Amino acid sequence: MNEMVPGGPASMDGLGERLLTQSEVAYLLRVDRVTVRRLTASGKLRKVDFGKRRMVRYRPEDVAAFLAGEAP
Repeated sequence: MNEMVPGGPASMDGLGERLLTQSEVAYLLRVDRVTVRRLTASGKLRKVDFGKRRMVRYRPEDVAAFLAGEAP
């Protein structure tokens, strides 16, 4: 999945897990970033909050589950 995302690697959490940015998820889903925010707010797409600025990132497996129709 990482090879499909333009712009190189995204931020990582403290465990070294590769996480996707909102823009990367929008690219993978072929939707606008606003749609990603709406999916997240409605609980259809799981997010990971971390850092002092409450950065939002997404696990690749959560995006894959969303695409497979397996909502959290």
